[in-house]
Amino acid sequence: MLTKPARTACRAAWVRLVTPRMAVVVIPIALGHVQESRDPEAHRLDLAGVILATSGLAGLVYALIESSALGLGSPRVLSTLILGVISLSAFVFV
Repeated sequence: MLTKPARTACRAAWVRLVTPRMAVVVIPIALGHVQESRDPEAHRLDLAGVILATSGLAGLVYALIESSALGLGSPRVLSTLILGVISLSAFVFV
């Protein structure tokens, strides 16, 4: 019987061997059978929404990660948390 690290290594090797071969088979089939579904009337990228959503989520994640080391009352944590919440709130209205 294999030890747990050996089983994990075998499983990882199997995934690395099988996944690319499956992709080589599945991608051409999908390209041949899946129709294009792009909306011809679609608008351009909402740049304001992208910036607000990204900065909001980044601020929240940074504040949550750093709060374990600096404490929730740290000015850096509080400011990024508040900016994240403000950005996500503004994203709802954009």
